[in-house]
Amino acid sequence: MAKLPTDGVLRKLFQLGQSDQEIADQYDVTPQAVNKRLVNMGLRKKPVATRVMEQVKATWGMAPQKENRVPYDNRNFQALKYLLRKNLGDTLSEHQERVIKRLVERMEREHVVLVYDREQRDGWIFRPRQSADGDIVARYPKGVELPPADFQRANTLKIAKPESEGSTGGAADDQ
Repeated sequence: MAKLPTDGVLRKLFQLGQSDQEIADQYDVTPQAVNKRLVNMGLRKKPVATRVMEQVKATWGMAPQKENRVPYDNRNFQALKYLLRKNLGDTLSEHQERVIKRLVERMEREHVVLVYDREQRDGWIFRPRQSADGDIVARYPKGVELPPADFQRANTLKIAKPESEGSTGGAADDQ
């Protein structure tokens, strides 16, 4: 019976972007065996929706607002998540695409930017756009470390091209 390489070699293959199936084929094992080993090593590719949620929480420090209301059900926040996911290459539903379109249209029409304010009941609110905002969708809080460059690029009004025009698609889950 074939076996997987050492953790170091497996980590390198994972970091090179090889899929579980590609690794399995190289070592004559099942993709499930590769997946199990990667999970045990703490290495998993995160779906775009999960990555967006984790990065937004880390960047904006989202927490329950007044009356213990959590800002995750806010319409503005939902639209922001969809836009970030789309700009990171995720495939979205028609409904999610319409939500993004309405958000971008409103932001351009009213010249506003999204701001997270934990003192506000709903958390995510529109504020007048400042010249320093450029074309961002959600203003970064002062004094926080900026997210990775690809996430910063995703936080713009420049919508990614549809998959048929060359972008890559991901999971269409609605988290």
